[in-house]
Formats: sequence, C-alpha cells, structure tokens
Amino acid sequence: MLYKRNRNQWFILAALLFFMGGAVASGLYRDYHATLRGEDSRLLAHSEVIRETLSQQLITTDKILLLIRDRLSGKPHTNWQTSLDSGDLSFYKNLIPGIRTLLVVDAEGTIRLTSRPEVFGKDVSFRDYYSLAKSQAHRKQIFLTPPFQTLLNAWTMNLIRIIPGRDGSFRGMIVASLDETYFRALLKSANYAPDMWSAIAHSSGVQFSMVPHRTGQPGLNLLHPGSLFLQHKHSKRETSLLTGKVQATGEYRIMALKTIHPGNLALDHALVISISRDLNSLLGIWYKSLLQEGGIFLFICLLSVALLFFYQRRQQTYHKKTAKAEEHIREKTRRLEQATLGSRIGIWEFNSTTATIYLDAYIFSLFQIKPHELDSELPIVKLRRYVLPEDRFHMKRALVKAIRDGRELDEEFRIQTGRKKIRYLHIRARTYNEEPGTNQILVGICEDITEWKMSQIQLHKITHGIEQSASAVLITDTNGCIEYVNQKFCQITGFRKEEVIGENPRILKSEGTPPEVFDDLWRTILSGKEWRGELLNRRKNGEVYWSISSISPLRNERNVITHFIANVEDISERKNAEMMIEQLAYYDPLTGLPNRRLLRDRIELGIKRSRRQGGFLALLFIDLDSFKNINDSLGHQAGDKFLQYISRKYVEHLREDDFLCRLGGDEFAVILHDLTHTDEAALVLSW
Repeated sequence: MLYKRNRNQWFILAALLFFMGGAVASGLYRDYHATLRGEDSRLLAHSEVIRETLSQQLITTDKILLLIRDRLSGKPHTNWQTSLDSGDLSFYKNLIPGIRTLLVVDAEGTIRLTSRPEVFGKDVSFRDYYSLAKSQAHRKQIFLTPPFQTLLNAWTMNLIRIIPGRDGSFRGMIVASLDETYFRALLKSANYAPDMWSAIAHSSGVQFSMVPHRTGQPGLNLLHPGSLFLQHKHSKRETSLLTGKVQATGEYRIMALKTIHPGNLALDHALVISISRDLNSLLGIWYKSLLQEGGIFLFICLLSVALLFFYQRRQQTYHKKTAKAEEHIREKTRRLEQATLGSRIGIWEFNSTTATIYLDAYIFSLFQIKPHELDSELPIVKLRRYVLPEDRFHMKRALVKAIRDGRELDEEFRIQTGRKKIRYLHIRARTYNEEPGTNQILVGICEDITEWKMSQIQLHKITHGIEQSASAVLITDTNGCIEYVNQKFCQITGFRKEEVIGENPRILKSEGTPPEVFDDLWRTILSGKEWRGELLNRRKNGEVYWSISSISPLRNERNVITHFIANVEDISERKNAEMMIEQLAYYDPLTGLPNRRLLRDRIELGIKRSRRQGGFLALLFIDLDSFKNINDSLGHQAGDKFLQYISRKYVEHLREDDFLCRLGGDEFAVILHDLTHTDEAALVLSW
C-alpha cells in the first residue's frame, strides 16, 4: 500500500513539473509580446506628442507668414521697410521658438528685410528654394524645402510663402528658417531610454536632425532600397510600426514613424518623425527573465525531487507519530471543554440525517439537564420543549433553512428552565460535510446573553423615556461637544439632530445672557455639582427664547466626570407674560410713558442719587390747558393722538438722563437730574 502511494506521488510530481514548465514557457512568451506591444504603445504616444507639437508649430508659423504677406502685398519692395522693419520680424521670430531666421526676399532674390542683420542685402537667387518659389508662384501653397546648409553653415529647412502681385506675378517671398537646435531639443524630450534615438526627415528622404547627434546624419539620404523610411513611405499610412535593420546606423531597432502634414495647411511636402529603440537593449530584461525563470524552474525540479524523496523517507516516522498525535488531540479536546465552561460559551453539533446532537457540559448546565435525559427520545425534540412557544417556530424555520441552503445560522431565542427562569441564548453555526455525499452536519457555539439582553432592554426603556420626554435633553462630553439631543430639543431650537451632533452648545448662545452666568455654570458643573438657572438662547431661525436649564455631570465607574446632561424647558411664554404684566403695571398703555407707580420709585432713586453726588433734582408737573375742548370738538380718538404726539415732543426735547411720565388725563410729570442750580430747570422748560 505504501509503495503504491509513493509511486502515485512520483507520477503527480512529474505531471506538476510538466505543467509548471508549460506555464513558465507560456508566461515568457506572453511577456515577450507584451514587452513589444507596450513599447509600441509608448513609441506611438511619444511620436504623437511630437507630431502635435510640430503641427501646431507649422500652423503658427504659416499664420505669421500670412500676416507678413498681408502687410507687404500691393506695395513695391522699396516701401517694404516703411510697412515692416527688422524689429517687427524679430518680434515675430521670437513668438515661435522653432524659427531661426525670418527673411523677406524681393523678386530679384535680394534680402530686403531680415531678423538677422548680418544677412541683410545678400543675394539668394542662386539658392534652390528661390528658384522653386519663383517657378511655382502661381500655386497658393506653403513650400517646405529639403534640409540644406545656410550662408552661416547651419542646417535648416525653409517654410516659404509667395508675395504675389496684383496680377498674380512673383513679387517676392517670405522665408522662415527652421532652427535645427530647437528640433534637437524637442526630439531629446521624447527619448525616455538611453538606447533611444529620434529623428526628423523631409518627405523627400533627406534627414534634417537626429538625437543623439551623429556626424553625417543631417542631409543624409534615407531612400535606400529596403530602408525603414522607404517602407513607411510606400505604405502611404500616416503611422507605421516597423522592426528591422536601420541602414543609416546599422542597428536592429523597433521604430515608430509618423508623417506630419496638418490637414488645414497647404504644405507641398511633409515631415516624417521617427522614434526607435534598440531591440537588444529593449529585450535585455526579458533575456534576463528567461535565464532567471529557467534557472528557477530547474532548481524547483531538483528541489522537488529531493523533497519528495526525503518526504517519503519520513512517512514511516510520521505514521508512528500519528497515534501519539491523536492522544494529544483528545487531551486538547478535554481542555477545550474546560475552557468553554470558564468562558460561558458552549459547543454543539447536530447531524441533520441521524437527528443526533452533541452538547458540551456548559450547554447541559444552561438547560439544567443531564446527558442521560436525552436518551429517552430524540434530543432535538427534547431540547425544543425548553424554547418559549413564541420562539419555537422561528427557530425551527431558521434551523431548516441553514441546513437546506448551507447558510450560516445566527439567531437569538429564549428558553425556560426547570425553575421557570427565562434565559436569552445566542447561537451561531455553520454547515459542513465530513465527506462529499455524506450527512450534513451543523456545528456551532451557544452563548448565554441573558445579562447583556436585560441591560439592553433596560437601556432601551431609558432611551425611549428620554426621547419622549416633555423636556429637551442635551448630552455633551467634557469639552462641550454635543453627542445626543432628543426630539423635544429639536422642536424647541429648530435644529435637526444631524446639525447639532458634534457642535458646541454655544450655537444656541445669544448676547442676552451675561458672561458671568456662563462662568458660574461651568464652575459649578466642573466641580461636580448641579447648576440650575435661566438662559436667553437663540433658535436656528434667529429668534431668541427663554429657557430654564438644569445641567448635571455624569460620572463613570471610577467617579470621573465623562459627560454633562442638560434638561431644558422653554419658558418663553411665561417670560413674555411677566414682561406684559410689568408693562401694564408700570407704563401708560396709550403713550408708552412710565406711569404714576414707576414715578414714585424713580423719585426715591433720584433723591438718593442727588444726595450722593451733591447736586439738585427738580420735579415738574405739566398740565395741558384746554385739552377738554379737543376731546369735545374732535373726539377722544383725536385727543389720544394729540397725547401721543405731545409725549414724543417731550421725549425729544428732554435730556437723555431726564425722566418723563404721564400721571393721567392731560397731566405729566418730569424729573430733571444732575442740576447745579435751580435756574437750570427753567432753561430746560424754555423750549
């Protein structure tokens, strides 16, 4: 038996190594093509960036050329300098970083305007680009010349616009010389690896610039049979991805070529950019991976053979240790049972086919039954009798559903023991099969949560009572951060719960409560005592209201203050009623002036004030003559309006410290404070 099993293990190992080798080879193959595809995407992306940049460069340059042409058209070359000077050309040249020189050449080939003073007046009629422009004067194109060396021995290409006469004749041309140094910098920005090079060539096959710079490359003819440039040109596609030998350098490279010919620009020739990488450098990492993964696979093969050999040698030793391990497992099982008794969590197992159930000692103690009591009938039926009738159907349905659907069982239910004591239990279980096709078994734990459940019920009652309280309740931490408000608080203040949770109660603060009240409040509650008092607060809509608040500290089991709870009642209606009573008691309802009762109080205060300050006080009585005639002739309503009017006049002309009251009818009284001489009273009345 052992020999047969060992032989099968060798067959399995050989199959695994075979499939592993195939996976390694497949991965290397995918990596090789992924490397090339990834590089293709990067080369195309960088070439597209250069294409967009150069297209915008050409379009902008053509706009400058057209602008210059429009300013010179219809004027003889002798007047060109009056319409456009060298400073203007220098300004236009500086607008476009890729322009080396701007020239304006007359019909005879003489440079009449230039951004480089050293070439002013020189004859360029011997140049090919002059002959080309003159011979094609009838064409409304912008000419792009092949690369050539300038009078200053610099490589350049010219963008040319014809200056036509009114009869369509050749009157001259505007030339923008492209700066090869700028193009080298642009190409350099596209090279993201040391083995890369980038180049720009004229569509006629003459190379203009190459980075990194190589001697003999500018002006090189690329139209060799089989060259990558020629393949791209013959394909007549805007973009080509080619791999092969580059005849200009003799290297094997992967190359992206793009033709630049903006659709809205009438160029007679296009530019071709090429960006490439050396294949050997590009695949260097892949070659290294090939060696590494091949070596690792060989090492795994050797190691696997060695491990299997030593594994089989140890099988005999393992079988000898199995018996000892089983005894050790039994000992662990015993310890687990002891642990469940101490942790108040029991373990149970139910076989759905045989209807047999296993319970540990702790669960037997929960149900207050002995193991032999389950032998007389089906255990599950016996245990179900302990479940309260209102929970039995729900538990049966949850148990059946867990076994049928293979779901987890997570339920709470109540049992009643022999002493009529109700306990809350929480069970969690999962189903599994010992082997495919065998009986389905449910195994789980059972926890007595009676104490926790009772505390939750008690907490719910308290919370419900606070939430339904007729008073507003507010709970904050020791820093004053609001953690809870009840519904009554929201009704009083107008704030929603989510608007105040996390805020400070100062959002309710108005300017009507003196700071001394809040100082006393915090001093009292931080000392662990209850504070009770009246506060003038502000609702969410800005309306102020009076409240009577009782704020108490809450302590934890270590007697440390952790929170503050405030009971708040809105007493605005009571306060308003008190203010109305005071208004009616001390003020005249018609004029709003103080009445006779308040006058007595103010006379006493005024006398004390005069004695303290050493001054005089004057008490004046005013009676309106013939007021009865107004009432009799015009009516009492007119008389009331007259009294209101005369009251306002008195208030306007009296000093701010003086006191005016209405005694009744047409009688008034005035108290004048802080007089130094009796004649001052006459001055006040002189108005």
